[in-house]
Amino acid sequence: MPKSEENIATRTRSRTPAPPKPASPIGIHAIGGAANPSKTKLSDKEKIALKKVKDTRDFNAEPSLTLDGTRICHINTGRMADRSTHEVYNYAYLINRYIEKQRGKKVKIKSTKKKREAQALFCGAVRKDNSDLFDKLNREKTAKQGMFSVVGHVPDECIYVSKNGESFNQNTYSSAKGIGQAPGWMPMTGQANGLVAKIGNQTEQSSGQQDGPYLSKILVDGMEPTCLIPIPVLTEALGYNPFPDQRQGGGGDGGANLSGSEGKKEVN
Repeated sequence: MPKSEENIATRTRSRTPAPPKPASPIGIHAIGGAANPSKTKLSDKEKIALKKVKDTRDFNAEPSLTLDGTRICHINTGRMADRSTHEVYNYAYLINRYIEKQRGKKVKIKSTKKKREAQALFCGAVRKDNSDLFDKLNREKTAKQGMFSVVGHVPDECIYVSKNGESFNQNTYSSAKGIGQAPGWMPMTGQANGLVAKIGNQTEQSSGQQDGPYLSKILVDGMEPTCLIPIPVLTEALGYNPFPDQRQGGGGDGGANLSGSEGKKEVN
């Protein structure tokens, strides 16, 4: 081509902007836009904190539960599976919110045969009303496996405070509406439920309390729970996330006491 045309083509190419570089996934949410620390999910932060504690422990560290003289329950999840750890954390969060609403912000631990029988009756009703859910959660699992899902009674009958003469069974949804409520219930792995159930085994002697034993708060791996952590297998089985999406600086009100009669189960 003539020299003048070559110069025009060269200048045109030099002015053509280069294609933009792919955006780095770091600092970008899946929905697009720069990451905003104020919108970070509390549950994500708490999962990271729990994992850091877990990673410092021996591979065979056993879970434990103790109640001290200050009425604080300390749960050590050891090297439990992540799902079980998160369920224990959710249980503690709901119980702490429940206790905050009680007079004196404490509850007395009452372990009696009658209360255990009432609890078993309610759990049986829940399993019946939610048989499809538990079938999905327990597919290819046996009752002897730690990851087998059972009904987590929230709160345990031994720390439930009756009001206006109503029992737990009269005041609690046995349908899926009861999940994530207090009073209410949650599907929990056998290992997670077995650990929190040890609250009912605490005594004046084991806790060092002279007038109890009383419970005022539960700490999990040294932390006071601040939110509900979504359980992926539960979300998949239900088709929705039953726990509120809480973010740093905001959040829902999980664990509110229920009112109204829809979906409740009265067990006699």
